[in-house]
Amino acid sequence: MFSGSITVLIVLVAFFSPGTSGHPPNVTESTSSQSSTLLPSAYVSANTTEPTTEPTTEPTTEPTTEPTGSTTTPPEKLQTCVRLSFIAEIDWDETLANKSSPFYNKFTKGLTTISLASLYNSAKFDSMNVTDVTFSKEAKLKQLFVSVTLCLIVKGNDNEYIEDIFVNKVKSGELDGGLSVKMTVLEFKPIGVSFKEWKAKYGECDKKCKDGVSGPFYIESKCQADHERYSCKGLKNKSSQSDDCVKYCPSNAAITVPSLILAIGIFLSFSFQ
Repeated sequence: MFSGSITVLIVLVAFFSPGTSGHPPNVTESTSSQSSTLLPSAYVSANTTEPTTEPTTEPTTEPTTEPTGSTTTPPEKLQTCVRLSFIAEIDWDETLANKSSPFYNKFTKGLTTISLASLYNSAKFDSMNVTDVTFSKEAKLKQLFVSVTLCLIVKGNDNEYIEDIFVNKVKSGELDGGLSVKMTVLEFKPIGVSFKEWKAKYGECDKKCKDGVSGPFYIESKCQADHERYSCKGLKNKSSQSDDCVKYCPSNAAITVPSLILAIGIFLSFSFQ
């Protein structure tokens, strides 16, 4: 009698012992939880919040009929597009290389709807769109290198540049949403435009290429769209330095060279008297 009871007891203990249940441990949930801890808290809450659905009601007003006749289609607004890159102070996670992974989708959503959206949410910008989000492992620091394509419509003609907003935010060390970034590593590359027709900046020729004065002076090139869908609005002109007075200040150089020859001739004429 006792032997049978002992046998049943042993079987029950073996069945309910930790690690010997009929269900294997859920490895996927453990990995997902570990990856989520790498996300800023604002990113996590943004991804877990359920969207609210408004009840749909039938319209009570009669539909209006548009007058028939020739209508003009408003011109399509041109977008300014750039490629932004920076280093997030987050250890590299292999799941970020997989664009179908939950971690990639969570990080992308937080980056797009929080960190980047807050940069250009003023009335001066409209229709912001983020595409081609890529994550890679930074070779030296072993951290997360982020690169995205950002397009938006710049309204008005004031001097609030897309580049300055992005650079100043990265240099602060943190993007909105609590994403810490390297302050000294960033890239800003305009898309669909080029910078040609380099000219000396206003006043530089008179300062550095006149009356025998020479030295490096500033030149700049204005932005030109390479395609009808792109715009240069919100982009800064490129600037550089040169000491080529003949190329960039021909009128001043034409006066300077003869003047120098004349001065040498006068000096030589007095020397032989």
